Amino acid sequence: MDIQGRFSRTRRQAGTALTRQFAVLSFFVIGLSTIALCLVITYYLRKDLWEREWRITADYIRTEARHYLTPADFALPFSPSAQEHFRNFYAKTVRMPEIVRVKIYDTTAAVVWSDQPLLIGQRFLDNTHLLGALAGHTMVNLEMGEEKGENLYERQEFPELVEVYVPIVFPEHTEVAGVVETYKAPTTVFTNIRQGQMVVVETALAGSALLYLSLFWIVRRAARRISEQQQALTQRSQELQAVQTQLLEAERMAAIGEVVAAVAHGIRNPLANIRAVAQVATLDCKEAEGTRLVSRSLADIMA
Repeated sequence: MDIQGRFSRTRRQAGTALTRQFAVLSFFVIGLSTIALCLVITYYLRKDLWEREWRITADYIRTEARHYLTPADFALPFSPSAQEHFRNFYAKTVRMPEIVRVKIYDTTAAVVWSDQPLLIGQRFLDNTHLLGALAGHTMVNLEMGEEKGENLYERQEFPELVEVYVPIVFPEHTEVAGVVETYKAPTTVFTNIRQGQMVVVETALAGSALLYLSLFWIVRRAARRISEQQQALTQRSQELQAVQTQLLEAERMAAIGEVVAAVAHGIRNPLANIRAVAQVATLDCKEAEGTRLVSRSLADIMA
């Protein structure tokens, strides 16, 4: 029984160790999967929100540019009418939430209008985002700490701004007439991104915790079921061993009985012969006189 107890205890310890190993391994696997999932989802969420924000801004700028500006304004940007149009366009666009400043460039990358007069007429050919916009692509510069010549005044007043370069193409033309550069304070979009990231992280953590607890509960319950089955098998094995011991004992007693019966049979035959002889002798003694003592002895033998 002591050996069986140690064996059962060893199996329980093995089941506990297996459950602990599963708990640790599943924790790391689910944790890494959750982290990877959060990174992927937040990346695409941030990318989608950025693209949506910049697309809305660019569409708004294009719509207002087609309403307030003409191709002639970019052809003769320093004429009084063009400057008036640029000023009206600026007054309209800065009403859009988070747009704090606007610059207008012609096709030579020169500033044709700005609320900072010192920038008018300057060219910035080293601005890759501006050159990309002149090629017809909407460009966004998220490097808010980047120092550039055309941002000298913006960085002093607004340390964190996102630059959106919008190429302006009029319906009756196919070429880019100019570029409108807007400076946006990214407070709202960054707040939305952070809120979205928090929702993703919280949802992923809650789902991972629920998955981990569910798997752990299932494995622990399975381990208990296996342990109970092992205990039942052990008990049945002990019962079978007890029955086997009883059968062996019964077989041993049966063998002893057979031996006793054989011995008794072997003794009974000579005794029967002796009794028969005693009976015959008794008959003979009845016919003789003075044989009372002999008769008693023979009676004792036959008894």
